[in-house]
Amino acid sequence: MGCCMQIFAKVPAEVLDKFYGCGAPLPTGIDGLTVLDLGSGSGRDCYAAAALVGESGSVIGVDMTREQLEVLALFPHCSSSQSLCACHLGIASVARPGGWH
Repeated sequence: MGCCMQIFAKVPAEVLDKFYGCGAPLPTGIDGLTVLDLGSGSGRDCYAAAALVGESGSVIGVDMTREQLEVLALFPHCSSSQSLCACHLGIASVARPGGWH
């Protein structure tokens, strides 16, 4: 969790001010992978995940609150990931090939 605290120190105050989550369940060793953050809100964990996946990875933030996603979109330069995107959807709308089991 120490690496996440260093990452969070670089996240803009506007993003942190809108954070209503309960932690950061982000593993290390995810370089190059894709992270799907359901209920991403203002994107605090998206920015942390982007730092952990690096330039070859990607992060997708999904939230149903447009105002929260607008905050995330204000700071694209804070991500080291080449692909950090925000999607305005309810979690139940997220499709998975083959369905959910």
